[in-house]
Amino acid sequence: IEESYPAPITTAWFPAPEITGTEYERSSQCFNKLTDKDTFLQIGHVIITDEETPEFCTVQSESAGVVYTHVEGKKSPCVNGCCYAYEPSADVEEANYPIWFETSVAAPDCSNSSSVHNGPFFFKGQVGDKKAICVEIDG
Repeated sequence: IEESYPAPITTAWFPAPEITGTEYERSSQCFNKLTDKDTFLQIGHVIITDEETPEFCTVQSESAGVVYTHVEGKKSPCVNGCCYAYEPSADVEEANYPIWFETSVAAPDCSNSSSVHNGPFFFKGQVGDKKAICVEIDG
């Protein structure tokens, strides 16, 4: 018996808050933007600033070919000016983010919770900077 299965669907994203117009015009702009050498496709979470709207071009490979669409997604809670952006169907409200805050690397103190975050782990600093955090654990 020979069985046939549909081809897997693979979706990649790139931020595109500047795209406007009809659905057809937005799809065309997504296709054109993809040819820009500064456009990077992402799979999974997309990180945006807290000032950006979660609008994306999606590039979806289906059995019938490649489909380009422009969608407005959803945002996670923002921390230190950054947020995760998700596809429109994502259940962001149900995400279980930890309660956490930064503390001193030299002398960690988890009793001083003056700047608590309830969101993803985003930090300000330079690559290689050491960070120390306190995380609230249930139970």
